[in-house]
Amino acid sequence: MIFISYLYLEKVKIQKIVFQDTYYLLKKNTNQEKILKQLKLKKINIEYFKWRIISLIRDDYFVPKAGEYLIKKNSTIQDIQDIFQNEKTIVRNFKLIEGATSDNLKKSLLENPYLSGKIKSLKEGIYKPDTYYFKYGYSRNKLLERMKLAQDKILDDVWKHKPNNFILYPSFLVWMISVKLIFCIPSVKIWFLDIFLLNAKEDNILNFAAESFPFKSDAGLVSAKPNFLASIIQSETSNLNDSRLVASVFINRLEKNMKLQSDVTLAYGFNINGQKITKNMLQSNNPFNTYYHKGLPPTPISYPGENALNSLKFVKKTDFFYFVSNGRGGHRFSKTYSLHKKNIKLWKKSIIKD
Repeated sequence: MIFISYLYLEKVKIQKIVFQDTYYLLKKNTNQEKILKQLKLKKINIEYFKWRIISLIRDDYFVPKAGEYLIKKNSTIQDIQDIFQNEKTIVRNFKLIEGATSDNLKKSLLENPYLSGKIKSLKEGIYKPDTYYFKYGYSRNKLLERMKLAQDKILDDVWKHKPNNFILYPSFLVWMISVKLIFCIPSVKIWFLDIFLLNAKEDNILNFAAESFPFKSDAGLVSAKPNFLASIIQSETSNLNDSRLVASVFINRLEKNMKLQSDVTLAYGFNINGQKITKNMLQSNNPFNTYYHKGLPPTPISYPGENALNSLKFVKKTDFFYFVSNGRGGHRFSKTYSLHKKNIKLWKKSIIKD
């Protein structure tokens, strides 16, 4: 009888019960009977008696850990128990592509079956494009917080390039004082001094300023929001060398109070990515139409990557005010509009040849 029991046990130990690789989510506080019922739904049939025998003769006490696991083909009961107790849970990843918009990000997050929870409102430009790792059931909002912290670190680095003794423009100064009075915060005098002492980044005003104030580059001072301008550069080019020159064009235009005249901001405003821009669009007062409005658009237009942001830190000092595609993945840059028109003709010829 003992010998027969021994043979039976050995047979159970080596019996292969999994016929294809199977993903299984083991939730917290799931009892062993429920585990077997859930495995059965995945076509892994295990008798409770056999499961208990294997768990009792183990060298260690069987305590399954919650998580998502891969049960490989040809696994035995003991293999499955080992996986639930000793294997690391599956790590998933989520990738935010450089140049993606908030609509792209929202769609990707909601379609990801391994994330959980609703999404709070999304803003353009504040999340870092990168690959993020997580485990099954991870909160979508927690993932967004990680993305924002990562982008904040880069923006902080750009912030360091601001002039140390920068003085606010009068119009901005008046606006800030008016906001102070509207909210009836009593320390007007102290806050007025804070406006001129732009060294303590922890101050509330500087948290706002980290996105809004000019920063310093080799090309001089720029009245621009780093992530706003970087998002335009990101959408204009992914070429690292060209991005520094594109940055110089926009910086030169901002310093001369010229319109940016960027197709990508207009395309974003009309949600026509890849479609032809019409004359009516160019003449519209759409807030993202930088052919119509001076300065930067009201929000970033994409999530800029490190290259785009670094193009503002290490921008090349040039006399360029115009650029157009060269038809080969790069751009032709020019100082004058007459030369720019010639470059446009060359670009059109390259399109015809292709």
